[in-house]
Amino acid sequence: QEEELSYLINPYALGFLEGKKLKASVLSSLKPLLKMGAMVRERFEKELNLLIPELKDRHKTMILEAAAIASYQENQASPIIQRLVCDDARQFYYITPLRALCWIHEERHYVKLTPLLAHHQRLLDDFRARIWEYYYQLTEYKKNPGEEEKIRLSHLFEEIFSTKTGYEDLDNRIELTKKKKDFLLVVLDYPDTPLHNNPAELALRMYVIKRKISFGTRSADGTKSWETFFTIMDTCRKLGINFREYLYDRISKQNKMPSLSSLIPIPP
Repeated sequence: QEEELSYLINPYALGFLEGKKLKASVLSSLKPLLKMGAMVRERFEKELNLLIPELKDRHKTMILEAAAIASYQENQASPIIQRLVCDDARQFYYITPLRALCWIHEERHYVKLTPLLAHHQRLLDDFRARIWEYYYQLTEYKKNPGEEEKIRLSHLFEEIFSTKTGYEDLDNRIELTKKKKDFLLVVLDYPDTPLHNNPAELALRMYVIKRKISFGTRSADGTKSWETFFTIMDTCRKLGINFREYLYDRISKQNKMPSLSSLIPIPP
């Protein structure tokens, strides 16, 4: 059964908002909520309006986001996701204790460079080849991790991303990647961490295409319907089941096909 989203102001939420540069006066006004525990959205917004009647919309959005994440992390009823593989978009910050950056997204920054000089083009091609060679070594590490190899790959990252090519745009991009080392190398401590999040993006692609064609939904029920059917479609795809046949089986109430949940393999 779907749980209603709840909202909680705790020290984590206040720290999150402080990191977002929310004004000190607004942060101070939120402190009475520390004693109130988790609330459903309607009540939370009511308390928020009482405490800060003149709250700006963008600040309200930030507070709702922080409170939802804080409540999620405090929820004891279901296991909390510890690691998230994502791109470097700010909306993914703070959701999980560990955030692993997607290597494919990171390499796309290099694809976007547009050197005009042939020399710079060669420098870029050569460096991208080094990135993919390093990426391959990480995939091999995942199969057979070890402390010695972990140290070697960490040092090799420093070596590769300390490179100075003389092509300024490339050097700036290399420096930016180097600063993300801890997030790109989560796999060294947790070898089961995926190096990219393409499978998750593929699951969303049909939803995004539908949204573009239909200009979104017109109600919360419409959004829920989309999410339900796209989830069923994606689960069928992963299990090798014909979505249309499965849908017909359920709508016609023949129920000849087993439930999807019974077909999902459970890890040992």
